[in-house]
Amino acid sequence: MSILLSSSTDSIQIERVPKSDSDLRMSSSNFTNRIIMGAFMSISGGSDGAVVRALYWIPPHPGFESDSYLCFGHVPQDVAPRPCLCVNQAEYCQFEIFNASCRSNQVILMEHAQYGRMHIGRCVAKSFGHIGCSANILDLIDSDCSGKRKCTYSVPALRDLIQPCPKDLTAYLEARYSCIDVHRVTRNDCNKNIYLNSTFVRIYIASDVTSQDTKRTSAKCPVIVRALPGQRLNFTLYKFGYEMSGSDPTRNLCPIKVSFTEADGSGRDISQCDLSHREQLVYSSASNMASVFFHHFLAYGGASGEADDRILLKVEATGCPNLKTPHNAWVERQGDKAIIRCNYTQETFYVTCTGSTWTGHVTNCTPGSHILIGNKQLPAKLRPPVEVYGRMKRFTEDKLDVIESCQRAGDVIQSDT
Repeated sequence: MSILLSSSTDSIQIERVPKSDSDLRMSSSNFTNRIIMGAFMSISGGSDGAVVRALYWIPPHPGFESDSYLCFGHVPQDVAPRPCLCVNQAEYCQFEIFNASCRSNQVILMEHAQYGRMHIGRCVAKSFGHIGCSANILDLIDSDCSGKRKCTYSVPALRDLIQPCPKDLTAYLEARYSCIDVHRVTRNDCNKNIYLNSTFVRIYIASDVTSQDTKRTSAKCPVIVRALPGQRLNFTLYKFGYEMSGSDPTRNLCPIKVSFTEADGSGRDISQCDLSHREQLVYSSASNMASVFFHHFLAYGGASGEADDRILLKVEATGCPNLKTPHNAWVERQGDKAIIRCNYTQETFYVTCTGSTWTGHVTNCTPGSHILIGNKQLPAKLRPPVEVYGRMKRFTEDKLDVIESCQRAGDVIQSDT
């Protein structure tokens, strides 16, 4: 059985995988307005979109509205699946334990944690004039759970930490988290290449090193991320509730620093103490390739100290790939704008990059016998940051030379006149 999930940003076909061959209780009505991949989605009829499979089932919890949840992710034939976000939300009453668990290739990302008396329900039977009092404790749960594969948190312990409502009234925890597919980076995972393309545009990288690193790792083992030519890479770093108190000088307050390096050797170092927000864009590459290296430090001083080296880095391909050059034409690109010029006529087409797609009207270029050179069409010289590529032709006195050009920005192109 196949159904279609759709949202404002995505339309994908899924193939339903029941818990067992005999278990067919999950019908399309169970999915209506369910949070999947961080967005509310609705159900419509079948489609020929990309096939998406359910990766695993999450056991039911008394706070869930349904008896099962599914995790979805694209399964294209030529690349690895896109990161799969399995969203789990439930209420945990005053004497219960919040328990989050993900697969071995996933980590927890807390999205919501509210403590108090939000509404009448399973945990609060009567209002007693106090409904709506609550406190956002995302930072608190973040520090214990996000970036890990599994965690637990005692709801009774919250009673002694925070009191958003009268103390003699029952309060509960409302929590939501996602299980995110990650590329786990270890010391032995050196110079690993990750390729992003039009289907696989985003990836999460999580560190996974032993707790006894007391200084920078001695061997650099970068992860190399590549997008399509013409695109750039955005790196977003998550901070999970690290304390930045300077009361103990023996503590290393910023356990992880991330180094970003371009192909030309330039780059930037970022530590968690540099972050002012929980989720922050920290680096944008100058080209379609950059390498990432994690420097790990001990989070707590002393030989027997407990290390906390969790890190979650989101990498996204942004912008438009270079245009495929039409026949009998060449392309001049400058940032998010490009001009397609025909070799033999004065036809010129202007296109603009919107998101990751080129928009604009382009038709075929007419072939001919005399190429236009100079101010009319082919410029004598180009200067940065203009990029020129495609097939361009020029005449000499006795023959026609074909120039195959994938020019670097700043290369000089001129005619033989």
